[in-house]
Amino acid sequence: MQTTKLNIGERLMVSLMRGVAKLPLGFHYAMADFIGWLTGSVFRYRRDVVDINIARCFPELKYRELDNIRKGFYKHFGDVVVESVWMTGIVGEKGLKKMHKAKMFEITNVAELNRIFLNSPSMMILSSHLGSWELFGGFEAGGYDPENPMEIRQKDLVAVYKELHSKFWNHVFDGARHGPFSHVKDFDGYVESNMVLRFAIKNRDRRLAYMFYTDQYPYGKAARIELDFLNQKTECMIGGAALACKLGYSVVYMKWARPERGHYQVSFIPVCEDARTMTPEEIVKEYYRLLEENIKECPELYLWSHKRWK
Repeated sequence: MQTTKLNIGERLMVSLMRGVAKLPLGFHYAMADFIGWLTGSVFRYRRDVVDINIARCFPELKYRELDNIRKGFYKHFGDVVVESVWMTGIVGEKGLKKMHKAKMFEITNVAELNRIFLNSPSMMILSSHLGSWELFGGFEAGGYDPENPMEIRQKDLVAVYKELHSKFWNHVFDGARHGPFSHVKDFDGYVESNMVLRFAIKNRDRRLAYMFYTDQYPYGKAARIELDFLNQKTECMIGGAALACKLGYSVVYMKWARPERGHYQVSFIPVCEDARTMTPEEIVKEYYRLLEENIKECPELYLWSHKRWK
């Protein structure tokens, strides 16, 4: 397994997080209520950014409706924090079975996902900051049902990420996120965005499932286009789509729903089964169309505190 070597402070933080993760989920969600209240009502974390983003994206809604989305967002934000900590306690195959039993991450169309994956050289999963995005490590737990086995195994998963500015927290999260893959020999499935093209070309003989978080504001010199998204002119990255077109991958959109607290349902909507039949721009436009529909279905689950629109 290729992980960053942690110093003593970073190892202590990972150990602390995994110790807290062992507490019952009920405790975590009680803390989530407190965190949501603290960030939204006491510290008012990015309150102006949240209010402006929601108001501009939903100009047709009344104040009370906008207020309900904001309150729902901060409550969900608390959930994401504690679910991310709880996820650090998911270590190895035993941890994945625990996560499956908790029904936190359910894949609703495993058969369709298997079909697309097995009929393409590799798959590009276009995800977003909707739902509980730090649950990636438990992706396989969603297909742990023996009646619906998933063909994408842990050795086949690749998460493309952008390094955090803080080296300490970047190393801590790197160490914590590898827990679910601790039993996978030579796991190499966390790839920094600047290295993904080289990684994909080097591993083009492997059938892999790449997960790109595609809704971020384009960073650095990343290729981009501008389009209308949620009533606003939006600059959008096209790197994941461009890679899929270059290598002929299939592309799917990762759709989130949360029928109840602590239970996320994920489904995968085909964008194309051979990206060479579309341009990167067409793929990105379809991704944002699907994302907009998804956000309108459950607006409180989106990360409204981001500075997405400059």
